[in-house]
Amino acid sequence: MREWQDLAVPDLRAAADAGSIVIVPVGSIEQHGPHLPVATDSMCVAGVVRLAAERIGGRVPVLVTPVVQYGFSEDHLGFPGTISVTAAQLEETLVSIGSSIVASGFARIVLVNGHGGNDRLLYYALRRTRAAVTGPIALAATTYWSLAREELAALRSSEPGGMGHACELETSLMLHFRPETVHMERAVRDVAAVYSRYRGNDLLVTGPVMAPDRWLERSRSGITGDPLVATAGQGRLFAEAIAMRLAMFLEEFAGWPLVEGGPA
Repeated sequence: MREWQDLAVPDLRAAADAGSIVIVPVGSIEQHGPHLPVATDSMCVAGVVRLAAERIGGRVPVLVTPVVQYGFSEDHLGFPGTISVTAAQLEETLVSIGSSIVASGFARIVLVNGHGGNDRLLYYALRRTRAAVTGPIALAATTYWSLAREELAALRSSEPGGMGHACELETSLMLHFRPETVHMERAVRDVAAVYSRYRGNDLLVTGPVMAPDRWLERSRSGITGDPLVATAGQGRLFAEAIAMRLAMFLEEFAGWPLVEGGPA
């Protein structure tokens, strides 16, 4: 695995000529309860992306950019530590990043999201990126836990509601990737109530209806889920399952047809 920021111009030109997939991890800086750092989303997405890139080995050339640290997190602004950009600003930033990558000679870009509030914006950014650039390209976006729903469901210890935010999943991943940043003595179980059968309260059990509530309306702790069952060992299993699925997708994506960019 190679990281964009470590390479010089001739190396990047060679990577483009080799048809490398460029992966752009997208995170956030926002509150994650009393026990996890505000960069949790950015750290987790960076960790699973690197692991997936390493799994691919030399089968598919992959290049990983720096994490886009700031996300659309205005629903968390009731807690200290959250730094949010607007939806329009994040979308514009991602379009600019994608256009710059294409201008550097690359044709395949995957945005990998680590924050739930970003997911739809990544799709809109890809639509605009395709319209903004010329030449043959392939673009895709995914949210990392969505790729491995079945595996995560089989591995989890918590009941539905236990995976939401600063939860079993994120706490376990952080205990695996960055244990020195986790304060388990402060963690509490705070499972959001299900007040409508049309809305889910779990990352893996979502409903068909969305509503623009704020995090303080869901949780006084900032947590939704059960971090108390999290372990580093569980985090390793979660990370490996996600990386396996992401690596599988990247290997398929390497063969997707390139389509012409430009306005429709």
